[in-house]
Amino acid sequence: MLHYLILVPYYFFGALTLTALLMVFCRLFSLRVSIAYLVGGGVLGTVAGLAIVLATYHISIEHFGFVPLLVLFAASLLLATLDATLQRWRKLPLDDELANL
Repeated sequence: MLHYLILVPYYFFGALTLTALLMVFCRLFSLRVSIAYLVGGGVLGTVAGLAIVLATYHISIEHFGFVPLLVLFAASLLLATLDATLQRWRKLPLDDELANL
């Protein structure tokens, strides 16, 4: 059971990556979605995705190493940079929510 602690960074970076992907998607299609829903979708999507992958035995726990985590980290940085770039041209209501935090 202790070896499943390796998944904690995957939950963290997976949620960051999926939330950034949802934010870019909302910017590109001008969807008016609250930031709370985007973060909730990112967290729930990550938990569900990891649970489904592990429960169906498509990937075993041994496959969760440093390289896939590094790819998730790089993808989250890339998507956050893309979102910040798109923010200049595509304003959304969630920008006001984030500014008030």
